[in-house]
Amino acid sequence: MDITLDRMRYFLEVAKLEHVGLASKSLGISASAISSAITAIETEYGCALFERSHQRIQLNEKGQWLKEELSPLLEQLDSLSQKINGKASAFRGHLNIGGSFFLANHYLHPILQKIQNQNPEVSVEISPLRSVQVIQEVLGGVLDYGICIGASGHPNLEKQTLYSGLLKIVIRKNHPLVKKIQNKKFKLDSLNNYPAGIHKYTPGINYQETHAFNKIGVQPNIKNYYQSEELAIHSVLESDLWAVVPDFIINHYGAKLVSVPLPRDWDASFDICSLYRKSMKGKSVFQYLDQELLKAFV
Repeated sequence: MDITLDRMRYFLEVAKLEHVGLASKSLGISASAISSAITAIETEYGCALFERSHQRIQLNEKGQWLKEELSPLLEQLDSLSQKINGKASAFRGHLNIGGSFFLANHYLHPILQKIQNQNPEVSVEISPLRSVQVIQEVLGGVLDYGICIGASGHPNLEKQTLYSGLLKIVIRKNHPLVKKIQNKKFKLDSLNNYPAGIHKYTPGINYQETHAFNKIGVQPNIKNYYQSEELAIHSVLESDLWAVVPDFIINHYGAKLVSVPLPRDWDASFDICSLYRKSMKGKSVFQYLDQELLKAFV
């Protein structure tokens, strides 16, 4: 059999990127070597594995089957090599990773930098996106892996809950309402006298603000809709606007923000989840990312 492990890895990289030239850059070898490897594999199996067009090549049904069978096998071989050689990790290739804006900047980026420091052969493209874009691009194969806030389930996606928290209402430290909070004279309906910043609803993303406001009798005077939590925080810090943001973000701003006291029945929970396609289940790099992110949210 004229099929080597390297040729199989070339096949998987082309299958992922759908382009010989991009696979060549990702792997650091010539395009002709990759093309020769694909031809050798197709000759060995006696069938075409790709549908070729002028600009891209895509897996056909047999190629997709081979990819799904081959990926976990190579993952296992890499794991064995890692254990035998005593290496901390053994990741290769190119990763397209995306996350909600705050998560991408403050959580994904440091972990991906750690992976690259330990694995010089890994190249990474990280994309800060709206949560709905993360879901769409993972489903569409643009991203290999993503994390976002409040993702609904999908039959084609593996979803791992990394953190469960509560949305909170925040104001700046010198907001007019702070004195009332300090003197224990604050009432929730006083929020109606100030502008509000609310996360823009997007299909596929679960946020519970509307239900929660109705329950506590607050009618937000909405002036800003946001899809980036950092933009919401900047608006809060520069004005009398109040905003609803996930609790884990508040810790990053320390004493600059004040959380408004909320009743025990405040019902505005959320989850942070990792996402990847079911066809890529079992990849050790995704398991590593999940483990590192779980530790980051502790």
